[in-house]
Amino acid sequence: MIGDFRMILIGSSNCLSLIEFGCDACQSPARAYLIDAVPPEQHQKAFSVMGICCGVGGSIGYLLGSINFRDSFLSHILGGQEQAVFFLAVTMFSVMVVITVRQVEERPLTPEEKNGDDGSPVTVYDYLMSIVYMPMRLRWLCLHMMLSWLSVLCFSLFFTDFVGQVVFKGNPYASVAAATFKAYNDGVMFGARGLMAMTALFSVFSLFLNQLLNRIGCRVIVCFICLSFSMSFLLILLIPCKAMAICVSGCAGLMLTCCFVTPFLLIARYHDEKFQQHSFTGHVRGLGTDIAVAQSMVFVAQFTLSLIKGPIQQLFGNYQGTCMLLGSIYCLFAAIVSLKIDYADL
Repeated sequence: MIGDFRMILIGSSNCLSLIEFGCDACQSPARAYLIDAVPPEQHQKAFSVMGICCGVGGSIGYLLGSINFRDSFLSHILGGQEQAVFFLAVTMFSVMVVITVRQVEERPLTPEEKNGDDGSPVTVYDYLMSIVYMPMRLRWLCLHMMLSWLSVLCFSLFFTDFVGQVVFKGNPYASVAAATFKAYNDGVMFGARGLMAMTALFSVFSLFLNQLLNRIGCRVIVCFICLSFSMSFLLILLIPCKAMAICVSGCAGLMLTCCFVTPFLLIARYHDEKFQQHSFTGHVRGLGTDIAVAQSMVFVAQFTLSLIKGPIQQLFGNYQGTCMLLGSIYCLFAAIVSLKIDYADL
């Protein structure tokens, strides 16, 4: 029995890692292609549209998690609720990837394009050093992205459990027939709908992002979003109710802008001729490399959270609000760091 459990744990971990890798690995080339294919003056609109698509996709994903498939045909065939949800999610993801890759004809690089401005080839060493010795403006942006992702992960990974145990007063360890176990499941379902509301609001906010950037400016928007999300974490700790759960979900939807849209808008501005910088080897920094480095901050945030969540949880005596408290702190630091970012006249 123990051996079977270990094999299930190893298999599940590896499969989830591959799914995570596939989802995140698709985003960097998609953003790089978007910046290359769209004129600079249209980048804001293009990323707004991409934000809408990300929000709609996220809403569909969370909607699947909130639907009860236990009595459905799929559930009986595949073996349960979770299996049905994973099957539908992976199927939709695979179909969308196939559609996407068939829309674009990839053009091989010419020898001139593979080399630097001085005609010398860009080596693997040059590529790695361009990551290590990145410009200071990119360092601040990546630090802000890591902190933003840490706060979003504290919310998205632990929100449903928090709602089930704290807001709905449920107990996941009670017997299946117990009222507290049912309350916990009801809370998890409510939390899933909150996550769906998060991505839906992200889509709606992306509709107006271009106008807000032109009227208010990126610095004010980013700082305000970070402070709002940090405050919403504290409010749900003080007033754990359904209304506050919806409130923090809405603020999380705004926070997704700081993870999916504004950083890549800024990187596109950095690579514009007016703001372009060279690496320490003298070559112009690669757009794809900078996008990949920024995108990798989600993995750094995941690794960091997995290291510190357990010890901090034990320090607070298994207090269920630890994740919300951590999210508030991370978001506050993100707001402070946002003041150091170079917004390149955006």
